[in-house]
Amino acid sequence: MTFKATGMYPGSTVYAPAYVRTTADTTMKGQIQVAGNGVAGTSSTIAGNLEYRAVTKSFPSAAEAFASACDASAFAGSPSFVFGGGASKQPLRNSVTSASKQTVSSTAGSVQAYCFEVVLPTATPSAAQGTSAAHTWTFNGESVPAGG
Repeated sequence: MTFKATGMYPGSTVYAPAYVRTTADTTMKGQIQVAGNGVAGTSSTIAGNLEYRAVTKSFPSAAEAFASACDASAFAGSPSFVFGGGASKQPLRNSVTSASKQTVSSTAGSVQAYCFEVVLPTATPSAAQGTSAAHTWTFNGESVPAGG
């Protein structure tokens, strides 16, 4: 997953999708839990100001998942939040693991789609200009035996 975040300015928002799917050889369902590693940054850096939230949705096929929108519309209504919720966002600087686990079925091509929204708040100070941030989200997957 890569964000096109070059040129972000206070008040801007970027979106990026990530997909986890089963293969044709899949015989078991699986559970996925997402973790954000956090990033060092002070209130005068971009890393110390960026915030995010993420939603997820299951799809029976990759074609359906890849056709779904990862933009502001993904956060409308009552989506399934992985990080944040409603208007609340998670500071990028904090290390956090999602409270929920998502499931991919044992059906070949089952997809768990994630949509991440990253915001640079309007209150970000001018001192953050020219600074950068690198962050990693880890998708931990585990097979779940039948009946599990």
